[in-house]
Amino acid sequence: MKVHSEEKLSSENEHLVEELEISLASAPPSSLAWKRKNVPSELLKKSSVNELILMAMTDWLWITIFLILMWNLPSAWVPLFSVLIAGRIHGLGVVLHDATHLPIRGKNARVRFLELLSGFPVGSTLNAMRYHHIRHHRDTGMNTDPYFISGLRGRPWMYALVWLRHLLLAPFWIFRSFYGSVANIVPRMRNSYGKLFLMDPTESPGESREVKECAREEKYQALFFSAVFLLTWKWPEELILSYWIPLTMAGLFAGYRLLAEHKYIRREDRSMSSIVMTTNDHSLGPLAKLFLAPHNVGYHLIHHIHPQVGIMYLPALRRWYMEQYPEYPEPLGGPLGKI
Repeated sequence: MKVHSEEKLSSENEHLVEELEISLASAPPSSLAWKRKNVPSELLKKSSVNELILMAMTDWLWITIFLILMWNLPSAWVPLFSVLIAGRIHGLGVVLHDATHLPIRGKNARVRFLELLSGFPVGSTLNAMRYHHIRHHRDTGMNTDPYFISGLRGRPWMYALVWLRHLLLAPFWIFRSFYGSVANIVPRMRNSYGKLFLMDPTESPGESREVKECAREEKYQALFFSAVFLLTWKWPEELILSYWIPLTMAGLFAGYRLLAEHKYIRREDRSMSSIVMTTNDHSLGPLAKLFLAPHNVGYHLIHHIHPQVGIMYLPALRRWYMEQYPEYPEPLGGPLGKI
C-alpha cells in the first residue's frame, strides 16, 4: 500500500518540486519542538535564476584566471591549478543543484544559459539532476531514497570504496546523455534509462512525464560533449589537463560531500526528527568551502529542513535555528571541517 500511495502522489502532482513541498508539509509530527512555520518569512528566500547565473559566472571567472596561470607558469604549478579548477567545477555542480529546487516549468533563455554554464560542464542537465535529487529530499533515509547506500555504517573501507567510485561519476553522466538521447526516440529504452541513470526503482519509470522530459533534454548534453570530444581530439594535452582531470577530481569532491552529508540510517517517515537523524552540516570552514562544500552546500541539515531556501541564504537561516533551538547539532568534524 505504501508503494501505491507514493505512485499516486507522483501521478497527482505535475512537478517534483511541488511534490516535495506537499510531502514535507504533510509529514507526521516530530519528537522535536522545531516548527517550520515559526521561521520569519524574510529568512525563507528562494534563489533567483539571475543570482545563480551570477554565481556560475563567478566560478567561470576563477576558472579562467586559473587556466591562464596554469599555462603561463612553470609546469610544477599544474597540479595546484588543477585542484583549484576542480573546486570551481564542483561549485558549478552546486549551482545546478540549487537550480533543481526552483519551480521551473519549461526553459526560457536565462534558464538555458544557466544550464549551459553550470550543468553541461559537470555532465548533467537540469532535468536529470532534479529528477533524482528532489526524490532524495522527499524520501531521505527511506526505502525510496535514491541516494541511500546500505552497509556503510561502521565500515570505513566501504566508505572508501564508495568514495572512489565517484571517479566514474562524470563518465557515467556523460554516457547517460547519449543513452538518454537514444531513449528519447526508442521508447522501450526509457525504463532502463530511468532505472539505471535516474535511480528510479519503480516498475515503469519510462512512463513518467518527467522521465520523458529528462530523455528529451539529453540531446543538448550529448551535443555539448560531442564538441568537447572533438576539441580533445584536436588538443588532447590542453583538454586533459585543463578539463578532464579537474572534472574527475570534482567528482571525488562531490563524492566526499555526499558521504559527509548523510548518516545512512533507515527511516520510515519525513518528520523533522527523521531529517535531523539522517542529515549533517559539514565542511563549514573557508578552506573546506573552496573544495568540499562550495556555495554553502555544507549547510546541509538546514537545507533539508527548508529545501526551497536558496544556498546563499542558508547561513542566516541556520543561525536562527541555532538561536531558537540550542539542541541544533554541531557540524560534522573532519580534517577540513573548521579550516
